[in-house]
Amino acid sequence: MFRRHPREWGPIEWAAALALVLVAAVVAALLTLGTRGPGRCGDDLREIGGDCVGVTEYAFEADPRLEGLIEEVAKENARVRRDAESPAENSARIPYVRIALMMPYTTDESSAMTVDMIRRGLAGALSAQQEANSGSGPHYQLLLAPDGRNLDQWRPVVTRLAELARDKRAPLVGVTGIPSSTADTRRAIAALSEHGLPTVGRPSSRRPT
Repeated sequence: MFRRHPREWGPIEWAAALALVLVAAVVAALLTLGTRGPGRCGDDLREIGGDCVGVTEYAFEADPRLEGLIEEVAKENARVRRDAESPAENSARIPYVRIALMMPYTTDESSAMTVDMIRRGLAGALSAQQEANSGSGPHYQLLLAPDGRNLDQWRPVVTRLAELARDKRAPLVGVTGIPSSTADTRRAIAALSEHGLPTVGRPSSRRPT
């Protein structure tokens, strides 16, 4: 018997394989962009001193050890928006409000919070968001509000939070995550109070000295 050797790929086979690879790459990119804006900090944040600063419902570049949790928050936020704006067939629109998690999302040797402190705060907020959104009634988005690894870039964050509080469609109703142990965070809390935004801080979350 003669053994049949596999036929070498010709131009058509290679073109088909390349097309499949390109389709897979496009799909992966679209899935990523669904929860992450373009660029390192996305559309909503701006880079200050090497940190992404501002307020966003999407994923952004932070400490690599936090990125999985940030992606999960972004996915839950996208689901909340989808259920409010374009729900599944025969499903009612579910209104939502917003709560901001204002704290650092990057660290270094001298930063105000360790990565473990940030991770615990982020994980707890995500768990609370998912639990609240599994019940009846309005859902909520968890906005990520990075204010710099030293907690000193709070001014543009507070300005944006005040704007979101005036949004009638999906208003910001509160801010959490702020440790109250530094002069900067005390000033941030006072500024938020001036805009009528309640805060729930984390007094014990500062890096030990």
